[in-house]
Amino acid sequence: MCSIFIASSATNGVPATTDAPTTASTESARFPLPAREEIPGSLVSPMPGTVVRVDAVVGASVVAGTPLVTLEAMKMEHTLRAPHTGTISEVRVAVGDQVDTGAVLVVVREDTPDEDRAEERAE
Repeated sequence: MCSIFIASSATNGVPATTDAPTTASTESARFPLPAREEIPGSLVSPMPGTVVRVDAVVGASVVAGTPLVTLEAMKMEHTLRAPHTGTISEVRVAVGDQVDTGAVLVVVREDTPDEDRAEERAE
């Protein structure tokens, strides 16, 4: 309960009080962000844009920082790089695709030390 002060001509300018029930309000976002698909090792679009270049190839080994996709947004090009060293397991975009914020563009499977040793022994 809360007190509300009412001053009107009916009370001759003397504030009157009443106990009114309070209700809890919840705040919601005016422009909610789209739900993000959570895939470990995924490279996601930081903004809406057009894919202008794809350097990622499924099965290719990459090191952290390798350029994989270039987006054009607001007349500027933004190069998106590998988040970590690993192997590209999925490429979900092609040149000319329109992407939204949070869209998964490329998935880089992180190489574990055990996998590296197994590959060295196989050679």
